[in-house]
Amino acid sequence: MLNETRFLLKEITWEEARQAVLKVNPNFASVIDELSPSSDLTLFEGSYPYGMEIVKQGVFQLLTQSGKLIPLNSPEVPRSLQDKLNYNDNTNPVSLVLENSIEVYTQLDDRIISLYGAIGPGKIMSTWRILNPVLSQAPVFLWDMSSGARTMFMLPKISEMEAHDRLTASLKIKAGVPDGLINHWNVFKEIANSQAFKDCWHVKVLHFTKPWFNHLSDDAWLGFRNFLIETGWKGSEFGRNKQVWELVFSMIEKSRNSKPNAHVVNIAKHLFSMGVGAAPGFRPAITNEIGPINQLQDAYMDLGYRLENYFPTIMYPCIFNMYAKNESPIYASLNFPTEIEFSPSPRKRASIITNLCNIKSFMEYAIKKISNNEYNIGRTPLFDLVGMGKFDFYHPNSTDYLGILDPTEISNEDSSFTMSKNKYGNTSIPDKNTFFRGCIRLKK
Repeated sequence: MLNETRFLLKEITWEEARQAVLKVNPNFASVIDELSPSSDLTLFEGSYPYGMEIVKQGVFQLLTQSGKLIPLNSPEVPRSLQDKLNYNDNTNPVSLVLENSIEVYTQLDDRIISLYGAIGPGKIMSTWRILNPVLSQAPVFLWDMSSGARTMFMLPKISEMEAHDRLTASLKIKAGVPDGLINHWNVFKEIANSQAFKDCWHVKVLHFTKPWFNHLSDDAWLGFRNFLIETGWKGSEFGRNKQVWELVFSMIEKSRNSKPNAHVVNIAKHLFSMGVGAAPGFRPAITNEIGPINQLQDAYMDLGYRLENYFPTIMYPCIFNMYAKNESPIYASLNFPTEIEFSPSPRKRASIITNLCNIKSFMEYAIKKISNNEYNIGRTPLFDLVGMGKFDFYHPNSTDYLGILDPTEISNEDSSFTMSKNKYGNTSIPDKNTFFRGCIRLKK
């Protein structure tokens, strides 16, 4: 038995939480104000340093003062606390992000599937089971949730043994050399929580207790319930129309003379889903909302590693909004798979650049069919995408492949890759990096 009895959760009233909620979600604050909640309706404010697994394998974790995580359903958690927070099948209670961001994801052998990208201030989570507790289609499943972005990585190579040893020695951490982009996070979280950077970054989350949902059927609570339903309804738009989406792409496949393999189609559908805002892509981090970006970059430039020649560009997962006026491009890579639909690898494996060409060919064919409105899907985001968005395909060995572009062009067209130029000098992006060997860009 552990000795910790105090958890890093602060129980507060609505009056104490109101200003913070008003700042990030004024409409929600207004709805709650109409309820005039009594002091019995408490909330818990949680503050989590970067890299904490707030939900692990579907189970909500409580952070102790000593930095340990204890499952909500553990006998070490006081029954009084469980009664207030364990109403969502052991997983995350209904929560609102107040400051910085979290990420919900699941990790498989070869990929991390990010559900919504980085979830920032004002976003409400975990309402589906509460709104339909009798027969919910939303399982607890194997989702994890991290404080800050989990699927973020640095573009330059950071696996040089000697440089890594210098870094870990200077920060007095024990992280091993990262094996691939997917494991950069393991080093990042140790850096962020080292003595040199401790307490430099936290995400603040407001957790609602069970009594907030005991009266959803009462007339007085109709506005509160409707707000949660409307939020969930908007967030489930893509899922509710997934059958039509699958049917459209099945008809596109059927109309093509040569059928592409399932691997190509799955990636193409994933790229289209990125375009309509249903799946995240990646873009360079230029703020600290998704993690202690400045500190991590400093660590690799100055504190031991001494990265040379390249910008310390960190990529993070985010949602593309084609309707936004000045929306920045997002990127995906065949070498960093994140699609939620995948097939067994074919017996005869094609090269990355061959797959890239096949995906490009299928997408161009699909765009033509969609733009002609052959399937009567006008006035939908998918139809809008083919007119408003543009996909470009990149590989360093592009010379002999028509329509495949050289990654050196990316930084010339997207200034977010070189935002740290003034701080770190005249360096460049690692255009032959793994991520760019089979990279797809989506821009307006």
